Amino acid sequence: MIQAVLIRFARDRRGVAAVEMSLIASLLCVCTVNAVEVARYASSARQVSAATHAAAQAAFATCDPVHTPATTKCPELATTTGAAVASTPLGAAVKLSPLTEGYYCVSTAGKLTYVSAADSPPADCSSVSQSGIRPGLYLRVQTTYTHAKLLGVPTVADTFANPIQRSAWMRMK
Repeated sequence: MIQAVLIRFARDRRGVAAVEMSLIASLLCVCTVNAVEVARYASSARQVSAATHAAAQAAFATCDPVHTPATTKCPELATTTGAAVASTPLGAAVKLSPLTEGYYCVSTAGKLTYVSAADSPPADCSSVSQSGIRPGLYLRVQTTYTHAKLLGVPTVADTFANPIQRSAWMRMK
């Protein structure tokens, strides 16, 4: 009796299309949720980068070379960089780290290398084997944004760096 029911059940093809559709629809839903989360993350990362670069540009526009080092001689620096960071659609969710400033030289390997603090300018870049070159005063702007997921389900975007951190450099002098 049970064997006959199982045979009849195995031969019955009604509802096969519905089962196949439910399997395919669930895969499509998973792909769609992943695509949305990756796109949201990419958009957030782009906006954090824009906020960071806007802050660096605001620092350069606000603090002319006469007011350097900007971190100590430009009183408007914190206000203008903070406003620039908040100017993106992410707004106040993008956090501005303390601004750092120092003298840097390009090494023989082509890397920007720290040579001294902003309040003690070196005469040249001899510390990085570039004695004929004058060091530049650079301001570093760092921002952080914690990306919030749209849904509470695991996605590919969970493998990306969170919080999103960006840095921008601006030569002040």
